[in-house]
Amino acid sequence: MSAKKRLEYHQEKSAPIMEEFRLWLKRQFDEKLVEENSGLGKAYKPPTYCRGKS
Repeated sequence: MSAKKRLEYHQEKSAPIMEEFRLWLKRQFDEKLVEENSGLGKAYKPPTYCRGKS
């Protein structure tokens, strides 16, 4: 599979799943379901490009 085809496949299959996970994770922090000093809270550092996304 060419690099271009792999990228297209990833964008089609993986991107929606990762976006759903990103929104779930953001909701966990927004709704205070996860504390910032917990294991997940310490491990989670949103990438710069995700900051400000809703």
